Amino acid sequence: MDVYEPQNNGEKALQARADALNLPLCGALELLPLCNMDCNMCYIRHSVSELEQPLLHVTDWLRMMEGARDAGTLYVLLTGGEPLLYPEFQELYLALQEMGFVLTINTNGTLFNEGWADFFVNHACKRFNISLYGASNETYDRLCRNPQGFTQVMNTLRLMRKRKLPCRLNFTITGENQGDIGQMIQIAKDFDFPFTPVCYNFPPVRKCESVDAGEIRMPPEAAGKARKNVTLLQVPSSERVSRARLLLNGLMLPVWTDNIEKGFTCHAGLSSYWIDWKGNLTACGMMKEMEADLRKTDFQTAWQKIAANGKEISICEECTHCGLKQFCTSCPAICMDETGKTDGKPQYLCDMTISFLRQMIAELPSEEQRFYSDLLDKRIPT
Repeated sequence: MDVYEPQNNGEKALQARADALNLPLCGALELLPLCNMDCNMCYIRHSVSELEQPLLHVTDWLRMMEGARDAGTLYVLLTGGEPLLYPEFQELYLALQEMGFVLTINTNGTLFNEGWADFFVNHACKRFNISLYGASNETYDRLCRNPQGFTQVMNTLRLMRKRKLPCRLNFTITGENQGDIGQMIQIAKDFDFPFTPVCYNFPPVRKCESVDAGEIRMPPEAAGKARKNVTLLQVPSSERVSRARLLLNGLMLPVWTDNIEKGFTCHAGLSSYWIDWKGNLTACGMMKEMEADLRKTDFQTAWQKIAANGKEISICEECTHCGLKQFCTSCPAICMDETGKTDGKPQYLCDMTISFLRQMIAELPSEEQRFYSDLLDKRIPT
C-alpha cells in the first residue's frame, strides 16, 4: 500500500533517490480508526466503545513528526478512518504545514461543506483522495450503511470543482458496487478528476481477525471479472477489443527474472512508512507484524529498525518467478494477510489474476481466443 504517488518526473526522481538512500521521504498518519460510515470491506473501522486507548493528541503527533521531518520526510498523507473526524484536525493540519510538510488527505467525501472548503482554499493541500463507493444512494446504503452517502459525495465533488480544489477519486470495487463501475467512471470523467480503481480487497485482518475474508469479499473469479470491467469501461466501446489485445500481448514477452530474494517490492520501508492511530510506526499499514512504538522510541531509531527488518523479510519465491507477475500486485503484505507468512502464496490473488486474464481473452474475436488461451495456460503455475 503505497502512501504517496509521485505526479511528475521530478517527484519520481526524488523518491527513487530516497529509496536508494533509505530515507523516509513519505509517511501516512492514520489519525483515528473511526468513521461516519461502516463499509463492509473496511480494514480498520472501530466504534468509540472499541477503542483500546485514547486518540493521540496533536502534541503527540507533532512530537513524532518533528523527528520524521529531521529524518527526511517531506510528503505526508492524512488518513483514517475518516480524518476529518479527528477532533483537532485543523490545528494539526496547520502545524504540519508550518513544519514544511506537503499534505495529501484521504477522505470519504461525506463531511465536506463550505466551511471546510474555505479552510482548504486558504490552506491548500497537495490533493484530496476521495473514495467513491457507488453511483447511487442505494449502493451507499447497501455497502456503507449510509443512505445519503452518494448525495453527500456528489455535493462534495461539485464544491471541489467550484472551489478549484485538487481531487482524485479512488474506487474500491466490491460485490455490492460492481454494477456501478461504468457510472462511477463516467462521474470521474464528467468532473475531469483522475481516478484509481482497485478490485483487490485485503482481508480485514486489522478490523477483526475473527472475520473470514470469504464472508465479505467477492470470489476471486468475480473479482477478476470486475477488474476486466474496470479496465475496459475506461475506453470507448470501439477500442475495447484492441485494449484487451494490447494487454494480453504481454503474454508473449519473456518472463523477467528478479534477483530480489528478500524485502518489500514497493517503497515500504525504503522511502515510505505508516504510523497508526496508536503511534506505532510500520513499513506498511496493512502489515502490523513489524512495528515500533513512537511513544517510547524516537523516530530515527524506530525508522532504522523498521527499514532494517524490512530488508530481511522473506518474499514468495513462486511469485518472484511467476510467468503472470506483470499482471499481478502480489507483495509481502498481501502474502502475510492472505496466508500468515510474507513468503506464502496468495492463492486468492492468483485466482483473481487468472480470472482477469481469461475474462480479457473472452473479449477477443473467437479466432484469437485459442491463441491467447494457450499462451496463458503455459504460464499458469502448476
